[in-house]
Amino acid sequence: MKTLSCILLSLFLAVPHLHARDSEASWTMNKATVPLSQTSFSTTLQDQTSPSVENKVFRWSFGVEYIPFYSGDIYDAIRNNYFWEDIISTRLSTRNITMMKGQFSFRFHPKVSFTFDIAYLLQSSKDRREIHVNYDDPGTPDYDTGKQENRHLKILDFTLGVKYYFKKLRQEKVSPYLIFGAGKQIAFAKEGLETLFLTEPPPTTWKDNLGEFLKDLNSPYHINWGFGVEYAFNTSLTLFSTMEFLYLNRKANYEYSESTDNYTTSELRKLKISELNTRFGIGLNFYF
Repeated sequence: MKTLSCILLSLFLAVPHLHARDSEASWTMNKATVPLSQTSFSTTLQDQTSPSVENKVFRWSFGVEYIPFYSGDIYDAIRNNYFWEDIISTRLSTRNITMMKGQFSFRFHPKVSFTFDIAYLLQSSKDRREIHVNYDDPGTPDYDTGKQENRHLKILDFTLGVKYYFKKLRQEKVSPYLIFGAGKQIAFAKEGLETLFLTEPPPTTWKDNLGEFLKDLNSPYHINWGFGVEYAFNTSLTLFSTMEFLYLNRKANYEYSESTDNYTTSELRKLKISELNTRFGIGLNFYF
């Protein structure tokens, strides 16, 4: 009986010490796990707010660029009433063009993106000239003449390129980049010439391919290169500015033929033009 009492007394005295050790171990475990939870939350928050490419936030983008200065040209031509080299005159109808451009891009590397650009230009004109001759002599009949010429030119510009960033895009940071690309303008031209006040068939008939000539002349291949900077406001929106240089190679053939009762005249003119143009633009990129 005495031995049993000693055993119970020993167990009673040991319980507080075990409880204290369990509490200390539990407190130590909680103390150790709190910083780990905070670190995990901080890392998750950083991953959600960081605009880095590794988080696949900047994988695709669509941009709109306003180009207030473009030194490129749109070519037109004027029909003349002379033979051979003077029968048509090539001229610049537009210089220092203002244009808008859209850009799609896919980033396959933190510093490299593939780009696809598209731009649109439109030019339309209508030129009507009338001549009215009235003679004082009643025996001389009056006559009227004139012509009306219509031109419609639409140009689509496509470019495939690569954009290389010197720094990864980071929120509230500026990233400079280089661009390289190649593309082509595709022109759609319509033109028509109408003789006014015509009462009988003219003694001379003629035809040419002016519409096709303008289409080919305004559809050059080009290569481009340049540089720019991009600033990220957040993970979805950036502001960029670009200076771009374009080398274009134009070529077109003009064919003309004229016939009367006595003779037939034909002309072939081959034209080649090389240019170096400059674009300056500013725009916004939307990432998704």
